[in-house]
Amino acid sequence: EREIKKWRREKKDNLVVGVNPDWHDLSEHL
Repeated sequence: EREIKKWRREKKDNLVVGVNPDWHDLSEHL
């Protein structure tokens, strides 16, 4: 997770969209 935090916002968003296109239950994992 520490490495992911270093990524730019775009890459993090793209990763989330790729794994979870609908951003479903995202708040539960935060």
